[in-house]
Amino acid sequence: MKSKFNYFEQIQAYLSDEMAPQQREEFEAELGQNSSLKRELLFQKKLNTIIMDDELEQFKNELDNIHKEVAPSTGRKRSINFGRYTLIAASLLVLVSLSIFLIMNGSGSSKGEHIFIKYYEKYAPDYTTRAYELSAYESKFAEAYKNYKSNEYGLAKPVFESLIQSQPGNFAAKFYLGAIYLELNEMDSAIIQFDAVIVSNDQFYLEHSEWFKALSTLKLGEIKSAIDQFKLIANQKGYYQTRAEGIISELQ
Repeated sequence: MKSKFNYFEQIQAYLSDEMAPQQREEFEAELGQNSSLKRELLFQKKLNTIIMDDELEQFKNELDNIHKEVAPSTGRKRSINFGRYTLIAASLLVLVSLSIFLIMNGSGSSKGEHIFIKYYEKYAPDYTTRAYELSAYESKFAEAYKNYKSNEYGLAKPVFESLIQSQPGNFAAKFYLGAIYLELNEMDSAIIQFDAVIVSNDQFYLEHSEWFKALSTLKLGEIKSAIDQFKLIANQKGYYQTRAEGIISELQ
């Protein structure tokens, strides 16, 4: 065989049974007298058992592309130093394994996620119904509120949505709908509802909306924006001031 033996390409062709009969004979003859080739073949066999077939194919293609970009074209095939590639492959396997380990053990959770879990509490319902007969609107709101309180969000959500559709200025319904989205981990939708209450300057739900919007932003991983919102809350010296200050100190 050629003196500058292309280990990588020839070993892969041999293992995948893509060699012509004569090439295979030449390869096996070289294998019998080339201890370095034999070692690389054994290593590649072990590597192939670790990496799934589709991942291996993708990895080989990426290595080939890298080699084409980095190695200058000389008009002839170059011998590949497979030792460098095996080192890259081993490093890749270590990184993938470590990532899976961190994810499975929860160590990959973001700082924002950790702080959100530490400080988040579901909004304590405050709505009370009157003793006398309720209007159609009040009856629907009371039923939706009851389902929210009992964590029946799938029942409460469409009712609050219908109330908002018929009464766009119903900021109580918007706040509770935002709270439901928050419980359902739909942060973007929650922020839309809380923003509507904040813009309206509804004094009853304004402070709560600012707090839960800041928490939603934190959960989304938008740390800088969340810090700015918590600073506003801390400066207002309201109900959530102490908690906002605690979050700011942990984020900075």
